[in-house]
Formats: sequence, structure tokens, C-alpha cells
Amino acid sequence: METVYKYCSGRGAAILENLEIKITPPNEFNDPFEFTPRMITSDPVRRAEGILNNEGHIGRLYNLLKSEKGTTMSFTEFQEYVRLNRSTMINGLAQFIPLAAAQMQRAQELLNKASKEFGVLCVSTRRDSILMWGHYGDRHRGVVIGFDGANDVFHPKGTRGLGAVRYVRERVVFDGAWEEFDPKIKVFDEQIIFSKNEDWRYEEELRAMFMLAQLRKGLSEDGSNLYLLPVPAQSIVSVTLGARCPENLEQQVRSALKQPSLSHVTLDRAVLHQSQFALSFEGG
Repeated sequence: METVYKYCSGRGAAILENLEIKITPPNEFNDPFEFTPRMITSDPVRRAEGILNNEGHIGRLYNLLKSEKGTTMSFTEFQEYVRLNRSTMINGLAQFIPLAAAQMQRAQELLNKASKEFGVLCVSTRRDSILMWGHYGDRHRGVVIGFDGANDVFHPKGTRGLGAVRYVRERVVFDGAWEEFDPKIKVFDEQIIFSKNEDWRYEEELRAMFMLAQLRKGLSEDGSNLYLLPVPAQSIVSVTLGARCPENLEQQVRSALKQPSLSHVTLDRAVLHQSQFALSFEGG
């Protein structure tokens, strides 16, 4: 894998100084569609049958009944009630399930659940995007840091590792009728992580997932949590200063690159092309 690029504001200098990079939970992304599938239930009856065949689900139904209706039945008595009224309960649940799926989609339950456990590193195959410099590079005042995309740090064990995003027209579908170990769920997991609306195609994004519990926890300037991944010095290969990069940030970057462990890192600067809407690069 070739060099991948991280667009940064002035805080990008801290990546060089501290050798760690921020990993972002999906609910902090600027795209509200991230990790929010279209929720359907193609076979509500089958799903209802599956719920009533699972003691854990029955237990949750019982707890819901106790909290909302204040039933005096014991769990054992409720299990017997389910056994005797199975057909009626299946029909009732089957009518409720599509409504529940729609509510889960509106509440973004998958997004919120994933964001408590996982974070995402987002990088790009390109460093010359005028839009990304504007959006993520502090209006061309920041920096872009190049990383060796093949470095092990970006391919944690047990995950796919750094992979390309697919740009799609329609939202990824999750079917509530799938059984717990249906192979379609594994396909869905891959799709929801690596799919994004085609409007973002210009980003040419790659991403990798990380367990938040395995990262260093810090605090941002506003007091919110930060999750930081240590990166080896040898994984950093280049730094590009933005076309409007201020002198103080440039000096901060140059100072960080004086570390012996970063002596191999190349430094250059983005400049505006004289005749085209494009960026070119000059040695630093």
C-alpha cells in the first residue's frame, strides 16, 4: 500500500510532536448518515418467532412488561404464558416489529452503540484536494501528514485493517429478520463500515477501525474525550504545509521534524497553480 494522507488543522503538529493520532467515534463524523443503515424487517413473523425462541429476548420482553405494565407475574409464569399464547404473541409482535425497526433507524441506535466501542481512522489516497484542504485543513492553513499505509499500526489484528471506502447511491440495509449468525450480518458489518454516499467520492477515503478501550484516552480543549493511537515514527513519511500555513505553525512543524526519529520525513508546501484550479508542491 502506498502513502496515505491525513488532513489536519494546526493541531497536526501535535501528531509529529507526540507521535499519536486521533481516532474518531462515528457519531462525531460530519456526515450524519455514517453507520446509520436503512432498517427493514422483510419477514416480521419469522423475526417474532425467533424472539420467542430465545430466552434472552423473552427475558427482555418480561422486563419491559414489568416496567410498563407493572405485572405481578414471575418470570417462570411469564414463560408459561408465552408457551400457551405463542400464536397470539407472534401475531402481535409481527405487527410491532416494522414500527420498532423504523424507530431504531430514527434513533440511530446502531451509530450510538458502535460509537461506544469503536473509533475510525480516516485518511485519503490524495493530498491535492482543494475541498479537503478547505474542510479539514483549516482553510489551507493546516498541514497534510503522509503515512506508510502498509505499516502494521493501520492493520490491527482481528480487523480488515486500512481499506478503501465504497461510494454508493443507496443506504446499506439491515434486515431485522436475519438470524443471529446469518452470514449476511458479516457482509452488512463490512458494508456499514466501508460505505459512504457518493457525494463524498472526491475524498478517495480509506479507513480502519479500532477498539476505543485499547486507545489512550485524553481530553480535548472543550473537555470532551479524545482517543489517541500511538504511531511509530517510521510510519510518518511526509508533511505538506498548506498554501496559507502561518509562520508559527511552519516553525512548530520544522521543530518537530528535528527529532532524530523523524529525520527521514520529507517536507514540502502546497502552492496555488498559476493558471488552473489546482495545487502543486514545492520542496520545503
